[in-house]
Amino acid sequence: MNYRLLALLLAFGCSSSSTVGTDAGPDTTIIFDLGNLDTNVSDGAPFPDAGDSAVPADGGGPDVGRPPANCGNGDLEGGEQCDDGNTDEGDGCSSACELEPFCGDGEVGGDEVCDDGNNLSGDGCRSDCLSNERCGNGIRDVATGEVCDGEPDCADDCFSLLSCGDGTITAPETCDDSNTDAFDGCGADCQEEQTLVLSELALLGEGEGCDFSGDGVPDNAFSASLGPIVNGFLAGQLNVGVDLIVLLHALGLDDPTMADDDSFTLAWVIGEDADGNDANNLSGSGEFFGDLASFDAVGAPSTSFQAAASGMVVAAGPEDVNIPLGFIPVSLRQSSLTGMSTSDGTRVTGITDGRLCGVVPLSTLTIGLPVDLLGMIPGGDQPPCIDGATLTLADILIGGFGAGIISTPGAPADVDLDADGLEVFELATGAECQPVISACIDGDGTRVEGQDCIFDVRFADGFSAGFSAEAVRATLLGLR
Repeated sequence: MNYRLLALLLAFGCSSSSTVGTDAGPDTTIIFDLGNLDTNVSDGAPFPDAGDSAVPADGGGPDVGRPPANCGNGDLEGGEQCDDGNTDEGDGCSSACELEPFCGDGEVGGDEVCDDGNNLSGDGCRSDCLSNERCGNGIRDVATGEVCDGEPDCADDCFSLLSCGDGTITAPETCDDSNTDAFDGCGADCQEEQTLVLSELALLGEGEGCDFSGDGVPDNAFSASLGPIVNGFLAGQLNVGVDLIVLLHALGLDDPTMADDDSFTLAWVIGEDADGNDANNLSGSGEFFGDLASFDAVGAPSTSFQAAASGMVVAAGPEDVNIPLGFIPVSLRQSSLTGMSTSDGTRVTGITDGRLCGVVPLSTLTIGLPVDLLGMIPGGDQPPCIDGATLTLADILIGGFGAGIISTPGAPADVDLDADGLEVFELATGAECQPVISACIDGDGTRVEGQDCIFDVRFADGFSAGFSAEAVRATLLGLR
């Protein structure tokens, strides 16, 4: 971890705001009661798409025997599992404010053909739960390496077209480089590959982002607490497209302009500058290699968004994504990517007005912040409010951080990722110390004492997060 960098970002990148807590002394506790927060989560897309789903949530505490209260008013209240502001059936939240089946809940329902409890492709159930990823099902599952399924020239294993790779371009081929390798400019289906590189990635401000709760109001709890720190790092130290290279490589794209295509995949690939000249990376003609670490043992991309485009509107997800930001591990669960495609009339040239939304699990934010790091921040020498405790990112995110003129406000996790209700966190606070989590109460009512409760796997809630994201044309030369 780059401690000095984090300290500087805390000192100069954070907005001034009061910390969560009181001045009543180090033994005082304050409880975040999350019962009135909106936490019914969709895939974050600003328009209906095949990825629309809901992540379970409720008001915290035991669920048994609690009747709904004020169902349909848009506020999550005691007894409700969700409240999307109406009493309609079939929209993810029932007329009784109970969660309806969704992709990723582990139970097959509705038009799903599978549901393995996650939103990852390539593991036997596609991320949108609409394919069992088996050769012969008539669906081209590109995340598993399929290049065809049921077409006349398709091999029995669905991994190749029999005519592709002979070095001769024959219709409907648009290229043939004498091999059937993917990710080298000419795909395993002998179609020219389309690749984009992220040119912008910034955490949206508080009150911006995607509507996770379904109430028409953007949700972004992560930004409410750590937004200035993350954006300070991205803007001042991590140049997107240079230090952070993320390629969006299209697989199974029938429309090379990405304007109208009802099913394709966007592989999320960490890239490497191929020519050593970072000045042209975002010019539209940048050349890159893909990192082999972005692929599994059989050569399929480890992370890939199931996507669709209509009228140049691109919607992709849900998918679980890791963003390599360095000192803060940003893992987005149930993430979605939306935006507008641009083209030169023959192929896609970029994505504009994009948003990448998801949920940052609390479990990924349990990194301890050493005393020597805190001592570099003005006023950061204030001890944790629990003797002997090590301040963690989770403590800062939930309890806030106050040090002289420097402060972060703190924000409770607002998304229930484990379907047992939102958790409640107790904080030890004081006038001359930093707030520290002192106890965790699970959504089912189980209480665990001590700061270490954040390491308990039962506490799986997360923070809604939204990033602005744009991309430009790129060329992928291969993998290494």
